[in-house]
Amino acid sequence: MSNKHSDYIIYVDESGDHGMSNINKCYPVFVLVFCIFKKTDYLQTVINMQW
Repeated sequence: MSNKHSDYIIYVDESGDHGMSNINKCYPVFVLVFCIFKKTDYLQTVINMQW
């Protein structure tokens, strides 16, 4: 692969206490979410940009 950059855009977000040492009884979860877009699909669909 000659291109130094990926063909994908990845967004990652988390919610909750990742340490699990001080668990909040009202919110006792840890959530990790990924959203992966192919760059061409992102440009055409998400921001509606045409080449």
